[in-house]
Amino acid sequence: MGSLSRISVALLVATIISCTGAAGALSVALHPTEVGPGEKIFVEITDLPDGSDFTLLTEGISPADPGGNLTFQLTEFEIPFSLVNGEILVNVANSRHAAFKVKKGDTIATVEAYPPDGIFSRKEVRNISSGTYAYIRLEATPLSPDQPVSSVIQLKGIKQGPRDATLSFSIDGIRSGQVRIITLIDGTEYLNELITIGGGASSVVRGTVSPDGIAWLTGTSDSYTRLLVLKPVGVPDGWEAVTRSYQVVSSGTDLGSDAMLTITIPGTIAADLDRHTLFIAHAKDGSWEMLPSRILVRDGVAVITAPVREPGEYCLMTLEIPETPVPATRTPFPAPLFLAFVLTAFAVIAMRQK
Repeated sequence: MGSLSRISVALLVATIISCTGAAGALSVALHPTEVGPGEKIFVEITDLPDGSDFTLLTEGISPADPGGNLTFQLTEFEIPFSLVNGEILVNVANSRHAAFKVKKGDTIATVEAYPPDGIFSRKEVRNISSGTYAYIRLEATPLSPDQPVSSVIQLKGIKQGPRDATLSFSIDGIRSGQVRIITLIDGTEYLNELITIGGGASSVVRGTVSPDGIAWLTGTSDSYTRLLVLKPVGVPDGWEAVTRSYQVVSSGTDLGSDAMLTITIPGTIAADLDRHTLFIAHAKDGSWEMLPSRILVRDGVAVITAPVREPGEYCLMTLEIPETPVPATRTPFPAPLFLAFVLTAFAVIAMRQK
């Protein structure tokens, strides 16, 4: 019995070790990290279980070309699994005109806009089916030729399909430069690689500054953290959004005790701060909540700051200003004065007739 017990214990330990190894086998690898224009990039994923929350983010910076259009495109994008309850989030900064296009088979979906503030942001909620997409494309006409154009394409959803898979695509539109590829699984960063295209060395801007340069995040040590620009929705009655909203994307659920979000106050409001009740709000569980906020002046520019502790959507808002009734420009003429005026007028007329 003693020998049998020892054998049973050994088998049990071996089984536990085997199961632990299998559970920890999830991995994501990218190759190559240096490509020529149009060359394939591969993202190999091993042992990814169904039900995982999967995110793939690509971020590129292109120098503006005065008078010309810029393109940031994932070409022949092949994804072997589906992303259920998914979303495609795109963002372009410094654009006079922007268009987002997706082609799969004979179907082409297009969304375009002329953003007045130069920021095009779109979030499409949809199931992302497996297969090959001819392209996922962002097009932009630069707003300011002296500023680069920042482009972000993010795919997200609940994975359904084979445990082992290889995503493949090429990047078109950037002849020489760099593109960052990031993969999150259940909120954990498994990949964060910088790909060099055509031997270029143009750097990707720091993710802690929003693409429009209005908001920035400090005090977090997470190298992944990004700020994306969105359009705020579901603003409560009596509140008014002053800026776009800013999505803080991070690999973890805690930004740390020192994380601080700063948003520049628009000049028209900064010139009349006494009339506004400004605060930074956080979207959580389908509703917005006020954060303790502080207004400061830095280098002659009014900004507002608030501590942030978790990833999510944030926005600079104000309480709506009640409309003040406009006083009447004419007041009724008092009756006694009016009667005296009439009698005096008749008297003057009578004297002139004599």
